[in-house]
Amino acid sequence: MKIHIRKIKPTVVCFLLVAAFIMVCFGQQLLKIYDLNREINRLEADKTALIEESATLEEEIELLHDDAYLMVLARENFGMILPGEKLYLPSTENEEIMEHKEVDGVILHENKG
Repeated sequence: MKIHIRKIKPTVVCFLLVAAFIMVCFGQQLLKIYDLNREINRLEADKTALIEESATLEEEIELLHDDAYLMVLARENFGMILPGEKLYLPSTENEEIMEHKEVDGVILHENKG
């Protein structure tokens, strides 16, 4: 039995090497393009989120020019009371009982006892 070994022509080898080189180069470029497109999409999503946050903050800035809104914030966040109103706060076990006096429109807190 004779095995026939066929010789590959040098032009075919050169063609295959050039084709492999081109595929590797283009493959790397395609991966870079894919990564850049993913980065673009992520940055566009971040931009959209920031635009929405900016719009929300602009609305809040507009609300801060409204006296009624400021009154609500002061009452909710800082315990502001209007003249004639009383503020009731729950006490904790360790809290000392305080006596309240009003002097010149300012409420003072003094320890009782």
